[in-house]
Amino acid sequence: MSETTEKSLTYLDKFEQLAIDYTPKVIDAGVAIARIEGIQKLIYGMIGFLLFFGPIYLLLKNKQIFIDNTEEFHIFMSFSLLFSFVGLFLVSNLFNIWNYIAIFHPELYIGYKIIN
Repeated sequence: MSETTEKSLTYLDKFEQLAIDYTPKVIDAGVAIARIEGIQKLIYGMIGFLLFFGPIYLLLKNKQIFIDNTEEFHIFMSFSLLFSFVGLFLVSNLFNIWNYIAIFHPELYIGYKIIN
């Protein structure tokens, strides 16, 4: 064998040993990342839920204040429509089953991400 082939085989053996040593750690890191991604999306969904239903709750709770002052009511309704519109898109994360799978079965979620 030539010198280049021997060096290549030596490097491949070292690479194989590194892969054997670090593969479980990399898999564990990937599982943790999948769980964090699922939790992150569910937090976005909860924020969207608050943005969507928060203005309605404030309106019902402080109805008398808005009846007395119509200018504040119009300003409040403008902002609440904006927040509700943004919240509507974020709240859809609560209904995505893959976010829950990412938390409870991250290996399956990783397979789903690889396929898509």
